[in-house]
Amino acid sequence: MILHLTYQMYLKRLHIRNFRNIADEVIEFSSKINIFIGENGQGKSNLLEAIHFLSTGRSFRGALTSELIAHGENYFSLEAVIERDGFNEYLSVYFDESKKKIVYNDNYFSMFSQLLGILPSVLLAPQDLQFIIGFPSVRRRFLNIHIAQCDPLYVYHLTRYIKAMKHRNTLLKEKKLDTIEIFEKQMEVSGNYLIEQRSKATESLHQNISQYYSQMSSKQDQLEFKYLPSCKTDEFFNLMKKNRKKESILKSTLYGPHRDDFQLLLDHKFVKTFASEGQKRTVLSALKFAELKRINSIYNNTAILGIDDFGVHLDEMRQSLLFKATKTLNQVMLTSPTLTNSIEGKKFLVKSGKITAA
Repeated sequence: MILHLTYQMYLKRLHIRNFRNIADEVIEFSSKINIFIGENGQGKSNLLEAIHFLSTGRSFRGALTSELIAHGENYFSLEAVIERDGFNEYLSVYFDESKKKIVYNDNYFSMFSQLLGILPSVLLAPQDLQFIIGFPSVRRRFLNIHIAQCDPLYVYHLTRYIKAMKHRNTLLKEKKLDTIEIFEKQMEVSGNYLIEQRSKATESLHQNISQYYSQMSSKQDQLEFKYLPSCKTDEFFNLMKKNRKKESILKSTLYGPHRDDFQLLLDHKFVKTFASEGQKRTVLSALKFAELKRINSIYNNTAILGIDDFGVHLDEMRQSLLFKATKTLNQVMLTSPTLTNSIEGKKFLVKSGKITAA
């Protein structure tokens, strides 16, 4: 007889102190859909930012960690209870200007990157439109965070690659090329790993993104997700070697994963250029659901989905289709400026950083 095991993990409780405008709040979450309602500027997005920080060790708004401390305070802390298969786990983060303290059950961590994978999550926020219309660095950041949640070794190679590249750039600027190959070899090993994992991730995302777009738009348009590496793995080292003199003039490394990008195409046309605003928002939603599916395939359907300002940029039909898609997921966190009876779930009111059950 074959036993089919089911897994469940969700964020059960969160105690937030001095995080943005949230002074001291304890929230008990539903294991399914949670809806936070409040006007703009009241703290809804700050709550999602706190959850995202526990998941990834960083702000989804690009803020420095020190900027997350409430005005007039000198620290923030996040204390979470995570229920996993009927047992409670404990995760806490403390940060002030002089130290940080990260504890997961009885394990002490020294770096925020070690949070990756403990509380896997995907966040859809209005500013994510920059994935489509913004600079390549924004898209690389998306890929880095996504893959890092799935693969701890990716963080190691990304850190190693960036460190070696900085050393190489310094030698290029100083025109000291005698020892540069040491760092190029490090970049080759770690850079090739990054390229390979990005290729696998984008191929996986590509397989699902068109399906989700069709579900959310009721159309059969073909949506494609393409990885654009700046070089191939088998040519990376030779490109660095070949371009040393040129790059010493420019004082910068021209090829490698730090120059990668990806494209989104709708019926073979660039989404960035040809898609309407509504189509871009739907494409973004489809990308996030494809990301969630990939993470869930690795973490046994336990990832959290957060949606900031649910439906604010979508028409009623797409809102309905998007909400329908959330019903089949694990735990979901939604924020909305208005209370609506069409969205089912545990509701909270957010006002001036205070969070109360609706």
